[in-house]
Amino acid sequence: MDVIGANLNGAWAASAARASGGQEALEPGDLDAGLITAGTIGDDTLQQHGGGRASPDSFTHGSSEDCAAWLRHGYEAGHPSASNTLQTL
Repeated sequence: MDVIGANLNGAWAASAARASGGQEALEPGDLDAGLITAGTIGDDTLQQHGGGRASPDSFTHGSSEDCAAWLRHGYEAGHPSASNTLQTL
């Protein structure tokens, strides 16, 4: 996942709940679990777990903090067109 994917995933979760009348809504704890996951798959975390140090100049998907923030943003915005992830970065 990258920051764009995180934003889209959050927006999808929110819009699916609206479109299905709540039948496809997240269950309690789902968003928190998604935020934890997003916070562990950023380039910084992957580089550190690979035995190196985080090198922001080489990030291609965003930091763990960015991924989690964009997942939350997408969920709260509820629609992918509510923000331009690339323009904001």
